Amino acid sequence: MNVLINELKTRARLWLTLLQSDNANARKRAQVLCRQHRWDIPDGWQLRHCLNLAAADIGFSHWEHARHVLSGQAKAGDDMGDFWHGPEVAGLSNLWYATYADADKQLQADPHLYLLPYRRQFMLVSTHYLEALQLNLDAGLWHGLQRNLTLAYASPAWQALALQRLQTSRVGRFAQ
Repeated sequence: MNVLINELKTRARLWLTLLQSDNANARKRAQVLCRQHRWDIPDGWQLRHCLNLAAADIGFSHWEHARHVLSGQAKAGDDMGDFWHGPEVAGLSNLWYATYADADKQLQADPHLYLLPYRRQFMLVSTHYLEALQLNLDAGLWHGLQRNLTLAYASPAWQALALQRLQTSRVGRFAQ
């Protein structure tokens, strides 16, 4: 089991505890996610519901989608979710590409950009974007990834950055 999946399972258990204790902030966020995904709000929350909530909260359609991507099983062309995007970067401008070839061509032309997957598309972002996501900007790490999270998918460096991304969006924000 990889550390990313373990983190997501831990989050789901935390969601369950918070929802069962009627935490207002967790309940509100769960209702928002259920409406967005057109899920029924259950009478009694169970772990299976919270696995979906935890996955949706970080940019995936549901638990199996998150498990597939975060465990390194996704293939080229698969939906990678919007894990590398979020409200903290919504106001920043990026370059969007429908094909990997177009995005990679622009990445090679500009050494100041970074390529990230977004669902079935690609975006090129600046260091400001990465800083807003609170990702490590260590030049050695990104150079080893060739500034490309699509090309480096499932590598140890990709997993380290994905864990950083997870750690910046913990459910601790639901504390009352």
